[in-house]
Amino acid sequence: LGLPISRTFIQLMGGELLVKSVVGQGSCFSFNINVSLLENVSTTSNEFGSVMSLVPGSLIYRILIVEDRWENQQVLIDLLDLVGFEAQVASNGKEAIAACQTYQPNLILMDLQMPVMDGYEALLAIKSQSVKSHRPSPIMIAVTANTFEETRIKALEMGFDDFVHKPFQVETLLETIAKHLGFSYLRKGSSSATGMKLQNEIKDNLDMIKSEDFQNLSSEWKSQIFLAASALDESRLLELIEGMSEEHSRISSTLMMFLKKFRFDQIVNLIEPNLDR
Repeated sequence: LGLPISRTFIQLMGGELLVKSVVGQGSCFSFNINVSLLENVSTTSNEFGSVMSLVPGSLIYRILIVEDRWENQQVLIDLLDLVGFEAQVASNGKEAIAACQTYQPNLILMDLQMPVMDGYEALLAIKSQSVKSHRPSPIMIAVTANTFEETRIKALEMGFDDFVHKPFQVETLLETIAKHLGFSYLRKGSSSATGMKLQNEIKDNLDMIKSEDFQNLSSEWKSQIFLAASALDESRLLELIEGMSEEHSRISSTLMMFLKKFRFDQIVNLIEPNLDR
């Protein structure tokens, strides 16, 4: 089927599809078409088309790619590595479950149709695993070539946080990741504005907390949460924050916001000056 379609496209461009074949060795297909060099080509670029990298000083977010096709794995790994993410690959749902135990990703890009175990079954197992281990469940985004609306609805109803079609647009994928992890990109021509926006957001949250808010918190609790943040221990941090009383809601809400955005560095910065020396 591919050859007749290819031949038709080539003929529409004024060329012809040629073949050379040797029995027992294989076939070589080639074509020639007449083209001309374009000059003064204008291109349009949207906001995410200008992405250079994560903002300097950002955490390195861990992303797990669950995809059975090697070529798709490589496209995603190269893209995420270029932007500044840390990425790891699992070839099916069963491998993804095992990877979540050791790698503990912040976000998972999950293909839905895979051998051994599909994305739906893996989703439920990973969420159950997170509950049992008292650890926040990673954000999970369904990535599939199935464009039917019913598939998108099913994925979201099953518990996926978002849905991206394959073949995906780079800007769409990056926008989806940024939306759920809550960070900013460094962009061409806008690095200062982007960095300032991120710093102002952090400052606004820290300004909500006063030194006297820490006076009734035990030295042991402050030491434990400082050590957990320093060790990037999400499950321990969640346990400590959820165990705070209502009178400390201002601190707990800020800490929870930082935890959801994986800003362990800001938790350390908040707690360290208030440790009992």
